[in-house]
Amino acid sequence: MSNESHPLNSSNTSRANKKLFLGMLCSIVGILILAGVLGYGYSRLSKTIIFLVEQSNALTVEINQTETRLSAMADTINELKQTLAQSTSSLTSAVNEEHRAADVYTKLVAMDRQVNDLPLAEASSDSAIQEVAATPPAVSEATLSWWQHAWVQLKATLKQAVVVRHMHASGFFYQYLHAQLSYAMWGALHHDETVYQESLAQVKQWVMDYFVLDAPMTKSVLAELEALRVVTPPPVGEG
Repeated sequence: MSNESHPLNSSNTSRANKKLFLGMLCSIVGILILAGVLGYGYSRLSKTIIFLVEQSNALTVEINQTETRLSAMADTINELKQTLAQSTSSLTSAVNEEHRAADVYTKLVAMDRQVNDLPLAEASSDSAIQEVAATPPAVSEATLSWWQHAWVQLKATLKQAVVVRHMHASGFFYQYLHAQLSYAMWGALHHDETVYQESLAQVKQWVMDYFVLDAPMTKSVLAELEALRVVTPPPVGEG
């Protein structure tokens, strides 16, 4: 009976060995597969880490460059702000100076109208225009040739046509005042203080010399002239 059971036991043992071998083989394959998977994952993770480190370094460089550019832009913006502030200040100053010049011009225009009402002093009220006419020398026409006779007549005509107009002619007082006030206006608008001051000084001198000083209009004009001389136009190049 023991002999009869021996083949069966051998068969069972063989099957068990096969199962064990298959199990071991599966285990080995599983281990190899797991090792391959783990190895691939580690390699991929390593590559990912390296990539992230490289990206981080590149990002750091980019951030530094951006900060540098922003710093340069900030400096440029500050310079632009300063330039804009200076330009605004200069423009404001120029506008103020032009307003002042325009105000002076307006006052000069008003004075130019007032001078027509200034009363002349008695010594200056002679309206007769002094004329200087030379009398041609007495020359006997009988002793002259035709061209000498024509020359004498021409000189006599020219000398009689010459008229010397003096400041004491009343009609010219006001013309001279208007002319000097026009020069003062030009000086105010063109920021030429020399022309401006000299013109006002001349007007003041003429008013004091040739008009009634006690008259209210004369006093008003003289006071306004003095005020205008104090408010000088800006120098050339600053307006």
